[in-house]
Amino acid sequence: MLFRKKKKPTVDTRQRNTGSGQKVNSYYTASKKQITTFQRHTSTEPAKKSVGKIIKTYSTVVLGSTLLIIALFAMVTLSSTASIRIENGGEYRTPEQYQAIINEALQKQVNNKFKLTLDSNGVAEDIKRQLPEAYNVAVYAPLFGRNPEVIITTAAPFAVLQQDNAPSLVMSERGRLVLETTQSVVDSTHLATITNESGTRYNTNDQLFKPDEMASLRALQFQYTKGDINLQGSVAYVLPIAPREIHTKEGTYIAKFSLNDDANITQQFGALRAVQAQLQAQDKTPQEYIDVRLAAKVFIR
Repeated sequence: MLFRKKKKPTVDTRQRNTGSGQKVNSYYTASKKQITTFQRHTSTEPAKKSVGKIIKTYSTVVLGSTLLIIALFAMVTLSSTASIRIENGGEYRTPEQYQAIINEALQKQVNNKFKLTLDSNGVAEDIKRQLPEAYNVAVYAPLFGRNPEVIITTAAPFAVLQQDNAPSLVMSERGRLVLETTQSVVDSTHLATITNESGTRYNTNDQLFKPDEMASLRALQFQYTKGDINLQGSVAYVLPIAPREIHTKEGTYIAKFSLNDDANITQQFGALRAVQAQLQAQDKTPQEYIDVRLAAKVFIR
């Protein structure tokens, strides 16, 4: 009698039937839904990363380009607001007044808006014409920054011209009338005074004395003050009708001085003091003047 060896039934490890006849998925395989979801994620994630990278790169490029344009703009263009420095004689006006004059000069021409085309000499001359106190103006385009550099060299205040029925004017040590005392920041109470008795009315920007006359007048001022600026306000001059002359008030009378080139102020002042000493010793006082214009020959009246 032959016996057949029974074989073990094979089990399908991938799927089996349940009692209800439904298919059951084993842990060895992914469902169709899982496969679809995985494929969707793997296909969209690289696209999202690519778009984000493009946006980031674009933003960086735009920002860099903007900063570069701003830097180039700052390197080649100029502002109408200048950096101002006043040297030597000091300020006659407020910073705002100086700034307004300079701004106006810079804005007259379009080429002054750019560093390479800035008309430094033209702007400097324009500023100088509007500032009687300035005898030198220099304008520079800065290497860095956008504010033009303006250096104004002024002549120091010398005296105040007093006029009948007209404003008093501050005069610089170069003999030019700069500003009305009420419009200037200069403390005019510490300056010498010049009473205008010439019969001519003077205005701002007028040249009251020539350079050689001012040299003599400054020398005379030194004789009176010995360089002490606190004594300047004690000197009182008179501008006469006669040209190239200056008078000083000596109490009840005046002293007459010559401002000619060949006139020596030191000698004239020395003659005045000598005569005054003699008159004081004699207890005498001139009624009108002591004329020392010739120095060697003094006239008294």
